[in-house]
Amino acid sequence: MPNSTPHLPSAYWRQFTASLVSNLGDGANAAAMPLLAISLTQDTRLISAVSFSSMIPWLFLSLPAGVFIDRWDRRVVMIVADSLRAVMYTLVAILVAVDSLSIWVLLVILFVIGCAEVFFDMAAQAFLPSIVPEEQLHRANGFLYAAEIVWGSFIGLPVGSWLFVVAAGVPFGINGVSFALAAVLVASIRVRRNTEIGRAHV
Repeated sequence: MPNSTPHLPSAYWRQFTASLVSNLGDGANAAAMPLLAISLTQDTRLISAVSFSSMIPWLFLSLPAGVFIDRWDRRVVMIVADSLRAVMYTLVAILVAVDSLSIWVLLVILFVIGCAEVFFDMAAQAFLPSIVPEEQLHRANGFLYAAEIVWGSFIGLPVGSWLFVVAAGVPFGINGVSFALAAVLVASIRVRRNTEIGRAHV
């Protein structure tokens, strides 16, 4: 009996790989960032602000980002957002390496990263239907969610903690590389103009 489940398109697997790579970096960052904050200040308010600064963009950017994403090329939005996050995490790694990072600079960098995350996550969700048939969207989303949990939580967290002990800047450098690689993978995806770019001009 032939297999009745169609294969997901290759474009999807490029986005999946990009998500897998960046989630690994995110997991490493989630473990290492609190350790970095503690090494920069003993003020508990500033330490708690580390998480808050990357999440606050969701409060005021979600609605306007959705409006802009409906008008822009979503693939380009994802590439720019990943590239910006790659630069920001690389900057953190460099500043840690030369012992020039302050908690205030870190908060600003994390705010920029949070803004990029809003645009990327919303664009990625809207982009998926342009590369995956509608009847396979639930399966495609399931794979993406599983990759996020496994690579971000079960693999990235312990790896990030261990790398921070080895050298404080390493997990952030790895995160920068992961987002740069993710941007390259997304850039390699090609979609028909009438499904993505054409829709943006409607």
